[in-house]
Amino acid sequence: MAFQARILELIAQYGDIAIFILFALGIIALPMSDDLILMIIGILIAKQHLALVPTLIACIGGSVVGMTVNYILGRTTGYYLLHRFGPSFGITVSKIQRAEQWFVRIGKWSLLIGYYLPGVRHLTGYIAGTARLHWATFASISYVGAIIWVCLFVALGYYFGQQLIVVLAPFSMASNLLC
Repeated sequence: MAFQARILELIAQYGDIAIFILFALGIIALPMSDDLILMIIGILIAKQHLALVPTLIACIGGSVVGMTVNYILGRTTGYYLLHRFGPSFGITVSKIQRAEQWFVRIGKWSLLIGYYLPGVRHLTGYIAGTARLHWATFASISYVGAIIWVCLFVALGYYFGQQLIVVLAPFSMASNLLC
């Protein structure tokens, strides 16, 4: 919980810049409870400690940047790593090609759903890049997912406030251990 408190201190001290950076790093792989932080941000907006529009832009922008970095990393390194080390783990070229086809056809929707699954949201952009998912498809699904995810969890914090944090905090800490 000290980590969460430090994050709140950063938000209090640096505002939207800290929020942007935290969410970019959170999507790339910083082990923090993004969902809980979004709800706390909703509470801070409700109490007028943060402004609604700039804060939403910072959260969404950071999430989009994080997903984009993961996509680029997957696009530039993922394919190479799979071909280089995959055979050691029984991953053949034909399995890689089938996985790519599946991701382009069906798996791309994990970009939308993955935001709601701690640990998964960190991987979906990387996998999309590795699978060579077309940029426009990646961006349209992933960025819409970021908008919906941020707005939903900020709204939960805004409208249900402290009661929701008390109920969800134990689950959030458990998810941090799993990520």
